[in-house]
Amino acid sequence: MAITDTSLDMTPRDTRDFSAADWFGESLSALAPPCLPALLARAWAGVEGWAVRLHRTFADHATPPQTLAKGDTAGFTRVAATARLRLWTDAALVDEDLQIRRVHNLYLAANELDRVVLKTGEAFSFWAQVGCPSKQRGYVQGRIFRQGRMEKKPGIGLSQLSSALYDAALQAGCSIVERHERAMRAPGSMIAPDLDTMVAWNFADLRFVATRDVMLRVTFERGSLFVRLMAA
Repeated sequence: MAITDTSLDMTPRDTRDFSAADWFGESLSALAPPCLPALLARAWAGVEGWAVRLHRTFADHATPPQTLAKGDTAGFTRVAATARLRLWTDAALVDEDLQIRRVHNLYLAANELDRVVLKTGEAFSFWAQVGCPSKQRGYVQGRIFRQGRMEKKPGIGLSQLSSALYDAALQAGCSIVERHERAMRAPGSMIAPDLDTMVAWNFADLRFVATRDVMLRVTFERGSLFVRLMAA
């Protein structure tokens, strides 16, 4: 049906191709505030998010992911995979304070991951190793994109670490069990889109299974974070 400007046209409207459903839709749109669709989408995302959390809680209660032990680096001398993450982005793209908060959180998480040993067939879980990124544990807040909206949550920057881990796991031939793509790329992100991996506490995890004995090394060198999987 052709659409014309009827703002000054006082003649009766031709309704031959205008169904009751069309009329109801237009009437609802006229009555609803402009932000209603966004509010409904946000509410649905929240409900969906809690459903995922409940499923995660029950599933992990039945078969909880294991926290893997750390080991001696002497037995792992050969580099099986390397992923690099630059720590600092152009200040014109990302607020400097936001970058400082991100790097602070990366240091805390890296300390939990460095020297973790995965034996053949063992499953690695990002959150089982890192734990809850709470204020009580020293993690700082930042703006993150979660469930379709921006939120202020502790633990900003951890998805960049999980992206580097995912990259290294692929290089080393690990079997990926769980991985979530980011719905919206972070401003100034230097991670390749096909490697961008989201993690969110009790909502989205990164899990993979080692196909050989490896040690995870997470170190900071020359303004970058390096994730390496070391083989014996």
